[in-house]
Amino acid sequence: MFFWHTTKFCIWAAVSPAIIALSRRHPIDQAAWIRPATVHFFTALLFSLGVTTLFIACLWILPPLHRGLFGSLADAIQNGCVAFSWGVLIYWAILLATIALDNYRRYRSEQLRGLHLQALLAEAQLRTLRMQLQPHFLFNTLHSLSDLVLEDGQAAVKMITKLGDFLRLTIEGPGDQIISLRQELEFARSYLEIERVRFHDRLKILITAEPETYAAQVPNFVLQPIVENAVRHGISMLIGAGRITISAKRSDSQLQITVEDDGPGPSSRRRVQNRGVGLSNVRARLRQLYGVEQSLELMPLKEGKGGTVVSLNIPFIVSKPMGSGFAQM
Repeated sequence: MFFWHTTKFCIWAAVSPAIIALSRRHPIDQAAWIRPATVHFFTALLFSLGVTTLFIACLWILPPLHRGLFGSLADAIQNGCVAFSWGVLIYWAILLATIALDNYRRYRSEQLRGLHLQALLAEAQLRTLRMQLQPHFLFNTLHSLSDLVLEDGQAAVKMITKLGDFLRLTIEGPGDQIISLRQELEFARSYLEIERVRFHDRLKILITAEPETYAAQVPNFVLQPIVENAVRHGISMLIGAGRITISAKRSDSQLQITVEDDGPGPSSRRRVQNRGVGLSNVRARLRQLYGVEQSLELMPLKEGKGGTVVSLNIPFIVSKPMGSGFAQM
């Protein structure tokens, strides 16, 4: 029985590549299945007849293989009919297995293609949001510069120099959507240096971060609109000096970044203003990148005492080892 079944399945294994090739040449699908099914019906009969004939011939020619299984030609024909019936089933089993495997591979290919297209779409949306922020920042800065030219020409020249340094840092910096917190803090510091010139050093700046957070990944250009709002709707409303504080720390699996100012506080008018390009743009980017694993909240720094704090929470993901320390201005 061992030689019987081994010989039979070895022959079917030898002809399987031809069956697979035929299944792909005449695929059976929902749109047109009658013609290819008919082709495979007759092909199954031919393949089974050929394999069975070769199988019985091998057993009949080699007596050690068939001794005790059948003793006459009639027994051989009877066993051959059984082998023929099973052969038709084996053909269709190989055919259906090939169709199922091809369909699965096609499904996986389309699924991966869909995921790739979704990733490209998300990347395009993020790029659009980021490119929307940069002209917005530039227009606001140029508007402030135009006012400063009339008030203090020397300060305007200094501000132009600072703006040039900031633009150079932006252009020469990485174009990736995700950068390290250290790089993002450098961008924020450069922008605040520009604003400090406009406020004639009435603007105090403090930037602190836990050492391990400098290597954390953050969206590129995510802090600038938050800091800009703190300047425009916070510090600019004060008669005297004001302070903006940026801090970063790790809280379990989250990176928490806060931007505080000691301005008049988040009034209802300010909430309406924050629905513009600034915070709404940041929220859109965060949703694209992190889904529900992020939050951006704006709240009073101290109830009844003015001031505003914006709290940004994103997953803590480390890019590569960085140095430690803190920046202070």
